[in-house]
Parts: sequence; structure tokens; C-alpha cells
Amino acid sequence: LIHAEGVRAIFSEGTVDSRVAKQVAADTGVQLVDDLYGDSLGEPGSGAETVDGMLLHNARRFTDALR
Repeated sequence: LIHAEGVRAIFSEGTVDSRVAKQVAADTGVQLVDDLYGDSLGEPGSGAETVDGMLLHNARRFTDALR
């Protein structure tokens, strides 16, 4: 189904267990992006330590993965 639907990436929040997402990505050869921020901000110096920085980080990761 992943290939039939043309899925180009699997996305997972960085603070959740991504074992299932990693296995699906490995089984299908689809790129995994597992460093997104959802309910948290990044560590100081990460570029995602503010709400604006977190949103920009996520937007860049989505954009890069879907190109």
C-alpha cells in the first residue's frame, strides 16, 4: 500500500518510540524522518528551542523529505 499510494516519507516525532516507523521504513525502503518536534521544543542550540524555531525545523524536514 505504501508503494501503491506513492508514500515518499514516514514521519515520527523525536520524543516517541519510533521502532515501528523504523521497521516500516526498513521494510519498504521509504525515507524515515524521526526528528520532528510535536509537544516539545529542542535543546538549547538545536535551532528548535523556540516555537518559531521548532516550526521552522519541522517545515524544513517535511519539505526536504517530500522533494
